[in-house]
Amino acid sequence: MSSIRRIDEKTQQLISEYNALQLLVDRLQKQLEIVSTSISDVQSALSALDELKSHTEENEILANIGAGVLLKVKYIPGSKIVVPLNPSTYVETTIDEAKGILERKMERLNSAQIEIRKQLNQAVSRLSEIEPKLRTVLQEEAAGRGG
Repeated sequence: MSSIRRIDEKTQQLISEYNALQLLVDRLQKQLEIVSTSISDVQSALSALDELKSHTEENEILANIGAGVLLKVKYIPGSKIVVPLNPSTYVETTIDEAKGILERKMERLNSAQIEIRKQLNQAVSRLSEIEPKLRTVLQEEAAGRGG
């Protein structure tokens, strides 16, 4: 009887760890998706800034104001632009300074992406280790109850 109880405790520990790791994997995958989207947004902004910098004369451009709505505006070369430093702070700056801000943001995002992938790989690896053990313990428990 005590061996069955020990198996039950071991099984519960494995199930708890497995479930916790599955939740962690889901959370990390969502974080990775958010970071990847942010990287794509910053890359698009950097490309747009390069395009703006190439203009030497006043041009009409379409500015995205959200939800697919575009606003036709006149861009004057050398004008300052507004760039977010964080979610609540914006700064008016030149294109070159804005690119520097965005490039530093890209470095932080790339570092975060690397770290999240590392954590995700570790969690998936541990899940892969636990799964066969859990399967074996559950089969042993089922055989012990059935026999």
